[in-house]
Amino acid sequence: MDRNIVITLSKKIIRIVIVAKLAGVCVKVGKKVYDSIPKYDTIDGIDTDLLIDENTTDLSKIDLSTPEGLPEIV
Repeated sequence: MDRNIVITLSKKIIRIVIVAKLAGVCVKVGKKVYDSIPKYDTIDGIDTDLLIDENTTDLSKIDLSTPEGLPEIV
């Protein structure tokens, strides 16, 4: 083989190895970050439907009409 071909192939192989190692490190760091994010816990012994109903505002009861006495926006 020609010396230049050997040098070119070895440089390409080195780049591939470096990229593979970098990808592996990125996957490991990403997994650690993902695992550190808190997940939703399950709630045992609590009626979640009742909890949602008690803490939800009925929007039909809110008066959305424009208050009187406000200046017009031009």
